[in-house]
Amino acid sequence: MTIALDPARLPKLDILSLARTGLILRAERETPDTGIPSFLTRSGWVELVIHHRRSTTDGIETEEQTANRLLPALERICARLLSEAARGAKAQDKQDASVFTVETDLFPSSTQTRIVLVADRTHPVACALIGTPEQITQLLASTDTKSGEA
Repeated sequence: MTIALDPARLPKLDILSLARTGLILRAERETPDTGIPSFLTRSGWVELVIHHRRSTTDGIETEEQTANRLLPALERICARLLSEAARGAKAQDKQDASVFTVETDLFPSSTQTRIVLVADRTHPVACALIGTPEQITQLLASTDTKSGEA
């Protein structure tokens, strides 16, 4: 399911700075042609890596090894989450909705996953931030402190 997003109508964040400082990480290797860039909060990523890290005969997987194993599944999960958000927006007839909360088992620390649609402050592109409600709240609070805006 698709809906049209107008980045001019979404809350603005400096996505590039958040990514450069490591507060958010790409949740996909490449953005699908009809998709929008998806990012996990740093704390959400760490939670997933710790939860899914495997022991091997040589010890414990590195973060890179775990990431390489997780990314394909995470890409499918993010596409599904965005589809659920689109379905919810369409059902509620809210084309301008930018915050969605879905019941999932993605994060071990919460049964809820929050999807926040924002626009990059410097480029007219919509992006999705994904994490638990607490992780998203912490991320947005840190951006308020750094930039004075949300």
